[in-house]
Amino acid sequence: DAVMATYVHDEPLLVFLGDTPLKGPDSVRAALDARAAEPGGLGALSYEWFETLQFDVNTAVVSGRAVMTRGGKTHRGLFTRILRRTADGWLIVHDQLAWGPEA
Repeated sequence: DAVMATYVHDEPLLVFLGDTPLKGPDSVRAALDARAAEPGGLGALSYEWFETLQFDVNTAVVSGRAVMTRGGKTHRGLFTRILRRTADGWLIVHDQLAWGPEA
């Protein structure tokens, strides 16, 4: 639920996890739940660096390198997220994560 709270719920949502496109909050939640049930779960996520480009008062793009520790291994990948300012704060409407094949 903590991860899902970062995504929009009432707008179109598109998430790319590796080579898998997920449309809408329900498919994202199902993919995260399936990943959480695997050994190592979702792991721990941090960021080595990121840059933010704000297009207007309600739209921003954040790109950078994420670091995931899962099952005793560390994986690095690149991400790009498009965020919209909502009544609930900044939420992700598009999320692309490119992990290596072992992640």
